Amino acid sequence: MKTWKTHSGQIIPIKEMSDTHLINTISFLKRNCENYRYQIIAEGENALGFLQGEMAIDSIERDINSLLSMADDELLQEYTPYKALVREAKKRKLNL
Repeated sequence: MKTWKTHSGQIIPIKEMSDTHLINTISFLKRNCENYRYQIIAEGENALGFLQGEMAIDSIERDINSLLSMADDELLQEYTPYKALVREAKKRKLNL
């Protein structure tokens, strides 16, 4: 089951979100895409500080480069519940 964690920490199933909450959450993710991108990159850079082995380091560096060139929609679908949120909105025939 796909869920969304609210600002207050409550975890709710996406299918139980109100129409307004669903639309606002999708808009929120779109507005904050770059923040997510750089948060994920920062986590990868932190991992570089304690990883050992050339293959592990190369893998993290490739992932970081991939994130930098990734389209916003692709990043949101890969790292957030964006895809499930949009699917639910379309199922309800909401205007996005």
